Amino acid sequence: MTRKKKEPQNQTSSRYPMAADKVREKPHKISEVQAEYGIIVQTGKSDNPKILKTYSSRLAEQKRKLVAKSAKLSIASPRYIAGVEMPDTVWQFARKNALFPHLETALRLVHECFPEVKSIKLAYEFDWEIKNESWIAINIQVPGEVDNVLKQYLFFNRQIPQQILPDKSDKILLGIGGLGNP
Repeated sequence: MTRKKKEPQNQTSSRYPMAADKVREKPHKISEVQAEYGIIVQTGKSDNPKILKTYSSRLAEQKRKLVAKSAKLSIASPRYIAGVEMPDTVWQFARKNALFPHLETALRLVHECFPEVKSIKLAYEFDWEIKNESWIAINIQVPGEVDNVLKQYLFFNRQIPQQILPDKSDKILLGIGGLGNP
């Protein structure tokens, strides 16, 4: 019994010669679905497709507008509300939505509900999935047991609707960090 020796195949040939020719003809073919949804686009400069970012560019535009407005003000001294520094974007959003008295109330409630609060920082945030959905985040660092902080948080959430109008309280949210740190 003799074995047949396999002849070495040519490296450039393919098992499917017709498919190999099609691939060589259109190395960067884009499917109709990709072209329709704009995930991949052809650029005129090269044959390679360019992958676009999947998140919306309107979010960057919204933040850019707020930063541009705050740059026009060019006030040298930082702004404070209830003893907490306000970044320019927070100040612009609070002014646009008439939130100053409500923000002061929320900061007072933070001190009342979280007596051991270490730090408070304000930030302007927005939802990148929902157009025109943005708010001021009150980010606090609170040491202590999770159960105790949760009770304080629930008390805070019961007090907010009693002291701030619903259409204004939706634009002020609380974020808690630093749990378990002494």
